[in-house]
Amino acid sequence: MRFDEYSRYDAIGLAELVRRGEVSAPELARTALAAIAQVNPKINAVVETFPDRAASASASGPLGGVPFLRKDILIQKRPG
Repeated sequence: MRFDEYSRYDAIGLAELVRRGEVSAPELARTALAAIAQVNPKINAVVETFPDRAASASASGPLGGVPFLRKDILIQKRPG
């Protein structure tokens, strides 16, 4: 799937494409990784990706196969 196709859908639309078999979960993951590689140098929003997991992306659950980003917030107590 090309990024211009991918970007036309929201998560529900992408999940529907996977459910209907029009695109696979690994294909969506590869498209998302390519988009991150293209855009992230400009916005520096994604710190870590897991490209090795793209091939094993699963299509289970209501949004099965839809890539997502997760915000990792670590709050540390200051000494004293």
